[in-house]
Amino acid sequence: MTTHGFRTSTIATLFVPICLAACNTQIPLGNLGNSIASRDVIPDAISLDVSEVGDEDTNAARSKDAEAARCTGDPAVDRTLRAGAVVIHSFHRIADRALALGARIRLDIDDPAQTQVSGLFMANGEPVSYKADFAAFDFDGDGVVDGSGMANVEPVALRIWVDKGDGSGFQPFMCALVTTRPTSMNLGAGEIVFRPLAADKFSSPDLQLRVMYDRTNPGHKWNESYASGRVRGDVRMSFGRHRVDVRGDEEGNVEKTVRSSTVFTEHPLGFENYKFAAHFQRGGGAVLLSGQSSGGSVQVNFDNVCVDLPSCTIDAEGAACAGFDTQDMSFLDPPAGGETDFPADFPATPTF
Repeated sequence: MTTHGFRTSTIATLFVPICLAACNTQIPLGNLGNSIASRDVIPDAISLDVSEVGDEDTNAARSKDAEAARCTGDPAVDRTLRAGAVVIHSFHRIADRALALGARIRLDIDDPAQTQVSGLFMANGEPVSYKADFAAFDFDGDGVVDGSGMANVEPVALRIWVDKGDGSGFQPFMCALVTTRPTSMNLGAGEIVFRPLAADKFSSPDLQLRVMYDRTNPGHKWNESYASGRVRGDVRMSFGRHRVDVRGDEEGNVEKTVRSSTVFTEHPLGFENYKFAAHFQRGGGAVLLSGQSSGGSVQVNFDNVCVDLPSCTIDAEGAACAGFDTQDMSFLDPPAGGETDFPADFPATPTF
């Protein structure tokens, strides 16, 4: 069923947590040998390039200009196109900043085999004390401890506590289970849970995230994330699940899919349960969109709408999207809830 004559639709808020894990290109982590890279545990960022949807200034349906936002003339499709413009290139900075802070511990690792490390990093221009423990712990809650107990032996378990110096003392900031450590060639693979506010005073108090990533297969790179809490001033979610898949072949063709399934408790446009999927090709000028929602004061329902970005028109015949590999376009099932919680084996105070 394809319907796009309804009141409005937006994916802007759904891209928020995706970009925790999905917006920038891979960053080289230094040289090997006795360099910083030999002590890396988690990457500085895990973003994937989804620039084809544009940023806030270059997006086909720019959000800063009400007239320019009338791209195809269809309110639902236009606001869908605005998703990347409104959020992808703004909110992902929060996630990348948190990961960059966590990765900073490598600078204080004197011996890659050490089991604990502590030091300072700067957050928003202010010093933050941290303590990091590589001891094995029960990351997934199955009653069995995970991790090797060391920073340089995979899988690496990691728990980080931070103290902003505001009198609240040390508190949990980030924990991870890294199955493949990052190198200068790829970002590896792992799973990270973090609460940005612990280190970043400008983050929302109830925002918490879990991010999974895998770069070990050059033909299929992906990020998946869960988010809960307030993601911006007028948007709060009880939970959301978000995923980016980037697939490439030997001829250099690259296909990209972004998906989200979110339950909102606050949304300026009245959404409650919202699912979204978008597919495009690297350097391409067309995007295939699907959206579905229920509850709230606004409902949308459209499948496989092809938009030609250069002409800013809906391709009714779908010719511009006909060659797409749509294996990742199915809607994500919503999370059960609780995925963003810290593991029970992550104590409130440091272990040392």
